[in-house]
Amino acid sequence: MGLLNRVVEPSALMKETEALVQEILDQAPLAVKMTWDAMHRGLDLPLDESARLGADYFGRCRSTEDFRKGTTAFIKKKKRRFMGR
Repeated sequence: MGLLNRVVEPSALMKETEALVQEILDQAPLAVKMTWDAMHRGLDLPLDESARLGADYFGRCRSTEDFRKGTTAFIKKKKRRFMGR
């Protein structure tokens, strides 16, 4: 599934975990929620249905205010401010 993206020493686990959680929290909340939902719903689906589900969620994300503002901020190299809309 590609969920393992790094291996750390046990002594660094909490620091690395907190950094990863903060990285996720810095993203658009609607996109994070839809990604979580799609991952869990898609696990039990055949590949083609899972791909359609992912495309559906992407379309939903793309229609949000956060997507538009986030894209504009990225292009202008400004800080993103997500509103959950």
